Amino acid sequence: MLEFLNLFNEWIKSHKELVTVIGVPAITYLVTSLMNKSSERRAANERHVERVLARELKLSEFRQNWINELRLDFSQYLGILASLQPISKEETNRLSLIINKILLRMNHHDPDFKKLTETMTQSLKSAESRHSPAENPDLIVLMGKILKREWERLKQDLSNSESGGKLT
Repeated sequence: MLEFLNLFNEWIKSHKELVTVIGVPAITYLVTSLMNKSSERRAANERHVERVLARELKLSEFRQNWINELRLDFSQYLGILASLQPISKEETNRLSLIINKILLRMNHHDPDFKKLTETMTQSLKSAESRHSPAENPDLIVLMGKILKREWERLKQDLSNSESGGKLT
């Protein structure tokens, strides 16, 4: 092995110009190629992270808009019920439309979906039969509970996206 190293060293000494002209550029090319590939991988990873974060933030915006629209539908529903005694056919139709909007916005697997549906339907029937549905604190509490749960979920999703987690 020592003999090989001595021969190799002698060859390099006798061919300095050749080593300088070919060897240095070849080593420079290899190092540059490796650095470029590493840089490209790092840039691709950063672009991927940016896309994921942008998507998660957009989903959070959509969820925030959904919560705001649901809150508006809840308040319109409760406002009509509280202001009209007895309720007209036109307002009954408007309330039915709002109920349908609420139900279409809601997740049918939500733990309070069935109770919300039943309570809103019962309140509408009470309004049609001239009872006072505005005195239904259970409905207001239930709507508040749903909004609060969704707000907490939104906050959790934003917290997860800041820490690199996934939206739920």
